[in-house]
Amino acid sequence: MSTAVTTPSGRRSALSTYESGASSADASPRPRTGKSHFQAGVSSMILRWCKKEIEDRFGIPITNLTTTWQNGMAFLGLVKVLEPHLVNLYEYRDTSISIRLETAFRLAKDHLGIPRLLEIADLDVDRPDERSIMIYISEFIRRYPQIRERRRLAEEESEATERAEYDRLKEWCTDTIVSLRCSEIPDRPTLAYFEVKSWPAPPPGNQTRHHVGSL
Repeated sequence: MSTAVTTPSGRRSALSTYESGASSADASPRPRTGKSHFQAGVSSMILRWCKKEIEDRFGIPITNLTTTWQNGMAFLGLVKVLEPHLVNLYEYRDTSISIRLETAFRLAKDHLGIPRLLEIADLDVDRPDERSIMIYISEFIRRYPQIRERRRLAEEESEATERAEYDRLKEWCTDTIVSLRCSEIPDRPTLAYFEVKSWPAPPPGNQTRHHVGSL
């Protein structure tokens, strides 16, 4: 059976349809006395990850998993961590909070396949529900290794292409310069070519090699 999550605003969060609960036989009610040790540990790990990936990289302050996320910039930072080209953070400095949040949730859903587990109203409260925000951030963290690996492979392929293009350009430049230098001594172009290219020259025989000089 689904576990309903009610946010401080009194709304039933989208998490109620996202999470699957235990069966009714196993779902004996337990008193909740604040944050469990397990949740506290997970919260600490998620907070450290967010600080490293969002605050350290983009300068967006991350101090907790509740009020820090209300203005929307941290959520935009989350999207940028996974797909940097999707978000230009400077464009959202002067936009409204609702636009920031709506943009972040839409980009995450449309481009990253992350379900919209939060709504703007869930953040428009004195203190948003930490557990709801943790679960939403976890969707990003879960996809992070695969996206990072795909990005790494794409970067390696791009670097290999750039190196190949550079090598072709370098070879063309060398051949062009060699041709120009060889034209200075038309009587012995072969010897000049090998000397400038620093390749083994053919046996000179009785001829005297014409010194061309280094490039």
